[in-house]
Amino acid sequence: MDKNPLQINSNSQFSFGKAQESDFLTLPKWFKTPALLREWGGPKLNYPLNAEQFFKDNEQATHYQSYALKSQEHLVAFGQVNIVKQRAHLARLCVNPSMRGQGHSKTLIHSLVRQATSQGSINLISLFVYESNHLAIRCYQKLGFIQLPAPRNINIPEGCIYMLLHRADAPTKQ
Repeated sequence: MDKNPLQINSNSQFSFGKAQESDFLTLPKWFKTPALLREWGGPKLNYPLNAEQFFKDNEQATHYQSYALKSQEHLVAFGQVNIVKQRAHLARLCVNPSMRGQGHSKTLIHSLVRQATSQGSINLISLFVYESNHLAIRCYQKLGFIQLPAPRNINIPEGCIYMLLHRADAPTKQ
């Protein structure tokens, strides 16, 4: 696994790198209802999530790269990045339900932004979030994302809002 150790505090060690098949096999356990799966994965995923097919689809996809944040070998958080021109689009961001409320979303997003901006002259980081997902919206706002109208050339899923972070405002610390 392509790892960048992240020392979060003196008591915990996390690793961040490309998601492995075992990470994809863990994800379906996090979504107990069709609504939770849709809120995370969007309208194209069917409940229950077929982990093997999701892994294969992501292995073949050239536009999204999947990443995992782990503590030891346990999946803590998952997210995807799509580089489009000079913008990185974050997608399918999720923290293990048993580990929420501990700052792992911040660590995941910092890691994804660092990964994306290391790949070239990325000036903007965007994401979609369902307007009903108030906890996620607050998290993204705390990290510097602002809600904007989606650019005309971007198809935004129904019920979602578009959020943007300028690289100058991108998180640089853990």
